[in-house]
Amino acid sequence: MTTHNKLRHARANWLASAVVGCLASAGLSCPSQAQQFGTTPTSIDAQGVVTGYFVNSTTTNGTPAGPVGFVRDQNGNITSFNPPGSCGTYPYGINGMGTIAGYFGNCTIGRGFVRDHAGNFTEFDAPGAVSQGTNPLSINIIGVITGYVYNGTGENGFVRDPKGNITVFSPPGARYTRGYSINAEGSITGTVLQESGGTPSQGFLRNPNGTITIFEPTGAFGTDPTGINDLGTITGYFGNGAIIQGFVRDRNGNITAFDAGTNLQTLPYSINDGGTITGFFWDGTYDHGFVRDPNGSITMFDAPGSGVNPGSETIPVSINASGAITGYCWDGVTTYNGQVVLSGFVRDPTGSITVFAAPGSI
Repeated sequence: MTTHNKLRHARANWLASAVVGCLASAGLSCPSQAQQFGTTPTSIDAQGVVTGYFVNSTTTNGTPAGPVGFVRDQNGNITSFNPPGSCGTYPYGINGMGTIAGYFGNCTIGRGFVRDHAGNFTEFDAPGAVSQGTNPLSINIIGVITGYVYNGTGENGFVRDPKGNITVFSPPGARYTRGYSINAEGSITGTVLQESGGTPSQGFLRNPNGTITIFEPTGAFGTDPTGINDLGTITGYFGNGAIIQGFVRDRNGNITAFDAGTNLQTLPYSINDGGTITGFFWDGTYDHGFVRDPNGSITMFDAPGSGVNPGSETIPVSINASGAITGYCWDGVTTYNGQVVLSGFVRDPTGSITVFAAPGSI
């Protein structure tokens, strides 16, 4: 990337502030918030359909238009979309029915949206939403959505059922609560930051009955869970003041820490029902993708064109049940007005990688 702090980004630009916003309190490097252009996938469903967003090449007075959502089918055909009145669209999750949840700005407030398989939109606001508004981040197979809502002084997690009923939640004493991932039974994992200053972020598990359990790996000083599968296994990452490590937490609460490559930074982003995890690690020069199988064996990979030029990156963000992975990559060279231009990729279960760009993207 054009800026080279140690943790230049986390979970793509669409979640950079959401996922690692609390790492600063852990004494760790925070991602740059530099603009990224190009194509940024965010989620892949069981059939291999991918959603995400891209920055449109259409400009106003030389400034690119706001991000546009897209869906890419199994054959590579890409359809772009925007909710009515959108100034910028960020799809975050897609389920096995092809239903997409995400966020869009209407130039006044951030709003949530659901897009069904036929392309119909439903817009919604969580109770108390102001300014940055409602940010859906994950949707399960029956259409239950989680995310967070900005209320003017902090953030609450929320869960929205398929009928549109929204419940806002936070553990006692929390100022910031963000639901990042929801599984089929409705269990949610995410991050909570307490009201008291200097307290590092912690992970939480919210059961379908609303009970919340706070957790963190031993020695953690900042914890960010990023995914939960249908067995209740959670993955994510944590800092200990020196390095960032990945972790797996089983349904019984047992936590295993791991490093994907060098003992610098390992950031898992997604886990499937088989317990296979994907994410990336930084080796001091490049960001490499990895796959960790349920036995702990790790396979490193780079998208074509990445892993050659310093600063290049391969960032997997989502894995489906068959092991297909989507994410984004950068060759370390391609820029627009001095800013990074990303490409999307899909890695099939055999390890073959296809790089793609949404039509009309910069």
